[in-house]
Amino acid sequence: MYEEIKNIDKEQISELTGNRKSIKSSFRKEKKTNVILSKDQDRQNLAIQILTLLNQSDYKGNLIYDILALIKEYTGFEATGIRLKQKEDYPYYVFKGFPAKFIKAENYLCSYDKKGNYIKDAEDNPVLECMCGIVIRGRANPSSGFFTKGGSFWTNSTTELLATASQDDLQTETRNRCNSEGYESVALIPLRSSKKIIGLLQLNDRRRGMLNEDIIEFFEGVGESIGISISHRQAEERLRKSESEYKKLARQLSEANNIKDLLFDVITHDLRSAAGSIHSFASLSQEQDPDNEINKYILLSSKSLLETINNITSLSRINLGEQIERKQMDICGIIDEALEEFQFSKGEDDFELIFEPEGSLYAKVNPIISEVFKNYISNAIKYAYDGKKLIFEAYRDGDNIIVKAKDFGKTIPENKRQIIFKRSIQLNKDNLYGDGLGLAIVKNIAEAHNGEVWVESNHPKGNIFCLKLPANS
Repeated sequence: MYEEIKNIDKEQISELTGNRKSIKSSFRKEKKTNVILSKDQDRQNLAIQILTLLNQSDYKGNLIYDILALIKEYTGFEATGIRLKQKEDYPYYVFKGFPAKFIKAENYLCSYDKKGNYIKDAEDNPVLECMCGIVIRGRANPSSGFFTKGGSFWTNSTTELLATASQDDLQTETRNRCNSEGYESVALIPLRSSKKIIGLLQLNDRRRGMLNEDIIEFFEGVGESIGISISHRQAEERLRKSESEYKKLARQLSEANNIKDLLFDVITHDLRSAAGSIHSFASLSQEQDPDNEINKYILLSSKSLLETINNITSLSRINLGEQIERKQMDICGIIDEALEEFQFSKGEDDFELIFEPEGSLYAKVNPIISEVFKNYISNAIKYAYDGKKLIFEAYRDGDNIIVKAKDFGKTIPENKRQIIFKRSIQLNKDNLYGDGLGLAIVKNIAEAHNGEVWVESNHPKGNIFCLKLPANS
């Protein structure tokens, strides 16, 4: 009985088996050849052997095959097998005693149409043929004498069953191969895990009268223990495969990153070399003609390009969550330089860029912080140009430095002020959607400095883009 299995304790297991390596020799000595599990002690002994195997987490053999061997040799059944799910079908995972031609004919249960596609049932599951399919799908009708409440099928004479039972009684069209092979006593026991049927245990014998309700109920309990163990081991195997795939992907990613880093170094080196040459020539031209506005613009632009190339490395580290180098810098001076650069590129003379600092405000930052101010300026020129001006403010507020960039364009709705700092959101004259990265980068830079960014409304019209940074004490 199933209750007998649950009540077996460790002392009984130890007393019967002694050493784990003696399991097979132990059950062979107590093997019954004429009466199959006729006594409660016989069933308990078999249950102990099976549970002992199932509880060995470090078992090195083929667990399912060895359990099947236990059942076959301990009970004396001629043929035993276990079916487990493979894709949509339930082939034999292990078997003992069945002829090769039987396994070849009966290995698969799915029904196919003329085009070779699965035939589906009303629940969109592939139709599984014969009595095995009824048991696996959990559709056994216990009101029939050959089905149990536990969902098993059993008979002591397939010949009599086929002669007396209708197809409606059997609930399916049988293949009759068990009977044609001469098997009279047949039992199909569901293997369950968390009430889900994951396969079945099959017991076949050419002798009649080998089964009874007690034996079937006993094996239903055994089947649940086996099903739970199989599910756990399958889950562990999936986990091992996932870990293996993860490690493989991690190696591939590491190799790809190494290539990316190499390309990144090559590109930045070549860009820095070209930008450095431009900056050198611009500096020479500026010395020779200090009043030439074009030379001055080229000099500022080349300087900005060099700074941007240097900032790329810092931005890459920020995106990887790494720490970036910082040094004490004047925030007001950085804003001034950003504004000076844009004076030459804003496109129209009537757009004002205003900043009147009242001294210096020092913070420990990376030069990439300038990208925050450049982005605020660039956005104002692009999307708030009709406001005609952008006013910067910078001041100390307790232990923090606050920088505000006030534009006078179209006010961003309150419910949009958070999402504009997310990746792939872009300010637009008509809406807030696009493929922008600028403000997302701004947010990452601020957070890398333990700061934050946000946007407020600028009454009566416009927006205030803000930055808060920890100040030096």
